Amino acid sequence: MGAARKATEHAKWAARTALLLLRRSPNRFATARLIARLYLRERRGQRQDRLELLRLRDGDDVLELWVGDFSDLHVARETFGNEVYDLPAGFRPRTILDLGANIGASVLWFHRHFPDAEIHAVEPDRRSLEKLRRNVAGIAGVTVHHAAVAGQNGERTFYEAQRGWESSLVAEAARGGQAATVTALTLPDLIRRCVGAERVDLLKLDVEGAEWEILPTVRLAGHADVVAGELHPGMLDEAAAESAALRHGLAGFEVRYEGNGNSGHFVAWTSVRA
Repeated sequence: MGAARKATEHAKWAARTALLLLRRSPNRFATARLIARLYLRERRGQRQDRLELLRLRDGDDVLELWVGDFSDLHVARETFGNEVYDLPAGFRPRTILDLGANIGASVLWFHRHFPDAEIHAVEPDRRSLEKLRRNVAGIAGVTVHHAAVAGQNGERTFYEAQRGWESSLVAEAARGGQAATVTALTLPDLIRRCVGAERVDLLKLDVEGAEWEILPTVRLAGHADVVAGELHPGMLDEAAAESAALRHGLAGFEVRYEGNGNSGHFVAWTSVRA
């Protein structure tokens, strides 16, 4: 993709983000100014220097989310604007494991809709982790963990991208991110460590390519009633390998998927407990 086309696509993406967040805003003028500041900061290549408070309407409530750069607004847009966590009707999870919790937008969404649930938020990126902790501070039932999910246990190189939602165990996905070291655990071991059980009611899986380490070896239906998250196609050498990984990892689930060639959101469910 040429530079001009990339710039056009980025501008369209930014405009969609701004429009959806403004629709949710209780104060559109203040939100528009915040969006403009973060957008200009990103275009100038400036790093996050302070956090700002984004306010969004969710039903009759106003949620507050600390953000530091424009990519944080993308996460907020997906969660509250696109409502990507549209779960099966009647599903009331009691335990939630949020893998790739990022700045905590998904945690706030889950807590808003399931206030009695025990939520474990896992995030390996250190800058996102700082915002996550601030955004969930004081919320009962939420525990934050600094770790990554992977195909094997051990210390791993994690690439922290300028845009936090691109940070990944996969260097190509992070687009030249800064290398750091993080503790990685398999999905079964991570569930045991966080929840003290063998399974959870709801698993959120948005791990920027690490899903291709997990899906070939773990059948998710053995560890969760419902899985919601994002897939990032094209990270394995062959499309056939990705198809085989999906057939294995999502076996036993009904699956709803919406996406394009770069990524897509899915919800998968087995028997749903009310």
